[in-house]
Amino acid sequence: MVKTKTLANFEIAGIILSGGAGTRMGGLDKGLQIYRNKPLVEHVITALKPQTSSITLCVNRHVESYKQFKLSLVQDEDDKHEGPLAGISSALKFLIRQNSSASHAVISSCDTPHLPNDFVARLLENIGNQKVAAVFDGDRRQNLHCLIARNAWQDLINYFDDGERAIWKWQNSVEVTEVDFSDQAYTFANFNKLSDLKS
Repeated sequence: MVKTKTLANFEIAGIILSGGAGTRMGGLDKGLQIYRNKPLVEHVITALKPQTSSITLCVNRHVESYKQFKLSLVQDEDDKHEGPLAGISSALKFLIRQNSSASHAVISSCDTPHLPNDFVARLLENIGNQKVAAVFDGDRRQNLHCLIARNAWQDLINYFDDGERAIWKWQNSVEVTEVDFSDQAYTFANFNKLSDLKS
């Protein structure tokens, strides 16, 4: 675990979104694309492991390939590819079914290989009594990099099951706290193009 007193007192479940269609990468499975000799998703796993008590991968393709990481895998409940909220909802349902004792779930996407090592700690330190804390990179809120308190999991699931698909609208509905990461904005840059893998 990251050596902060605050984080040491909490059990955090990590959720990595790697189930997108990869349209801006020509339909490739983004998480499995190689960056600096490792799949993109592996960089995110490496960053999150010391900051979380468990990690669940949300995947919809190439499930056999993702098994190499020896983590829990969940898929969207249908094949409609209804965006990141579908993956988050499926992962939260999985954690509830598994009787997870986590107090919070932290979300990240597979295409941000430079996550900071204080990502979870800073969100946790700032969430207070709020249900959601999300990264603010100095320019905009990074909705898919957020910490969700346990008492909001079912609310998100219900929101998705009611047909809603915009995570930012859900966050606003439960009063999200924006946590300033402008000093590390580059760590949340998304790798959306094949050319990004050459950086």
